[in-house]
Amino acid sequence: MEAKNCLIVLSGYPGHLTRPGEPQLGFEEVSKLAGTWTKTHELSYHRDGEFDYIDAEAQLDDEDGNPKSLGGMSGGGLWAIPVRRKAGDPPGSEYFETVRFGGVIFWESDPAKDPLFLRAHGPISIYERFLPELLRQLHAVEDD
Repeated sequence: MEAKNCLIVLSGYPGHLTRPGEPQLGFEEVSKLAGTWTKTHELSYHRDGEFDYIDAEAQLDDEDGNPKSLGGMSGGGLWAIPVRRKAGDPPGSEYFETVRFGGVIFWESDPAKDPLFLRAHGPISIYERFLPELLRQLHAVEDD
């Protein structure tokens, strides 16, 4: 995933914002989820066998009352949003090109160590491993 001239956004439902809810619809335990996002500029990419991974720094500022940990954000997304401005146009005339889904967050680094990183499965893991496997399993169900 090319991060140059892109806004990289991590979005999801972090554990630190989850609150207990009132039982309803037959469920005894209910959790209220609150979504959030953070931007990042620090990315590292690596492959391990057939899978790829992106480590993205979660830019949290503890001085503003933000947490030192998100409490996990498993299943959240990593998005690349290309930001462009036409030649000769003034600042403030930027626009977004096609937003690209680039990763699924599944791990948070040790919050006692700075900076805090979130790890995501990258585009190869998603588009070349997961989606073909999902199709294979869907076709197997149709054949039954």
